[in-house]
Parts: sequence; C-alpha cells; structure tokens
Amino acid sequence: MATSGFRVRIVVMLVILISILAALLLYRSGVVSWPVGDSLLANGSFEDGTEPGGVFKPNGDGVMSLPTADGATIPGWTVLVVQSRGQDVAWVQNANRFVPNGATDGTHFLDLTGLHDIPLPNGGTFGAVRQTFATAVNKPYHLSFDIMAAPPSFGGPITVDASISRTPGEAPYAHTTCGPFNPTTPGNQPKTCGLDFKAATASTTLTIVGTAAAHQYIGLDHVLVQCLAPLGRSGFCS
Repeated sequence: MATSGFRVRIVVMLVILISILAALLLYRSGVVSWPVGDSLLANGSFEDGTEPGGVFKPNGDGVMSLPTADGATIPGWTVLVVQSRGQDVAWVQNANRFVPNGATDGTHFLDLTGLHDIPLPNGGTFGAVRQTFATAVNKPYHLSFDIMAAPPSFGGPITVDASISRTPGEAPYAHTTCGPFNPTTPGNQPKTCGLDFKAATASTTLTIVGTAAAHQYIGLDHVLVQCLAPLGRSGFCS
C-alpha cells in the first residue's frame, strides 16, 4: 500500500512538472497571449459625435453620406474616398430603413460602399477609413473588426482589407483580407476578423478599405487594437 501511494505521488509530481514546463514553453513562444486593456483606437464603434447637436446629421432614412476626407466628421477617423467619382462612406444609425439594427457594438456603424453606391471601376476599391494611434516599438498588438452583410437585399460576398503601416500612405508591413464573406441567413450577419502585428514605430496607422461587394453594402463596426500580452500581463505593452 505504501509503495502504491508513493507511485501516485510521483505521478502527480510529474504531471505538475510537465504542466509547468509546458506553460513556460508556451509563454516564451508567445502562444499563451491574449488581448488586454482598452483599445488604442478612438471611436472604434463610430459612436462619437452622434448626440443631438453633434456633427452627424443623418437623413430621413437614418444614413449620412461622408464624401470628404477632412478627418473630423467621424472623430478619430479620416474618411478616404475618390471625390472625383462621387464616392462616399455612409454613417448609419440602427434606426435606418435599409439594415435596421446593423451595429455589432453600440448603435452606429459604417457602410464602406457609401450612400450613393458608386460602381467600382476595374481594379478600384470602395471607401476606406484610416486612423493613426500610439504604439510601443516592437510590442505585439491584435487588431479585430466586424464586417457585415445583410441577405437577401444586401448579401455577400463582401471583402474588406485591413493594413498596418508606419505612416499614412506608406506601404503596409502587416495586412489581412477579411472575406469573401457570403452569409445566407436573412438579416444583418457579422463576421469578426483579426490581425496580429508587432509595432514598428511609436506611431502606427490602420487603414480599412472595402474591396468587394455584390449588393452595395459592406458594414463595418467594433474596430479594436489591443496589446497582445503573454499570459494577459497587464502593462506589458506600456
């Protein structure tokens, strides 16, 4: 009996030791990491500025056309459109007649195809939004964002590209393509996409652009950038 109990203790100790070694290996390799802390982005769900008397003035359908790249209409974001083609990005509130309750976080979202639904030229893109934010050099971060399609009237496939660069307009050093997303369930359907990247500079630029849409709707909402910390260590990226 004593020998049996000793063997049990040895097995338990070996299991504990193996678990500790595995955790250390995963920690050193960065496998056991997850996003922590507040998002580094301002107005990631496109809520700010929508209060009565604010900058947003939606039409009777609950939509506002954003045709300018002034960087002020949506606080925190610069809207990128081809103005010569009449292109725009649409700001949409949940109480709209096209895609009711389309927001995945809060009560407002964007449509990267815009209110005017200008057809794409060959090789062109729909509207885009851009934001520059502070980062710590060589620290890892996680970008996540929701795209939405709304069958049957505004279904997919839709595709969105997100890129990370050092400065606005510079070639990206990290990139992800979200889609093609082609849901079949009726109503607004979201898909969350993500990208891990390591900051190259103390200031980082995110650009999100709609690249394909079958029915003139590319919903965008709940854009986050968070520190990707080993074992969720608070303050790792500060």
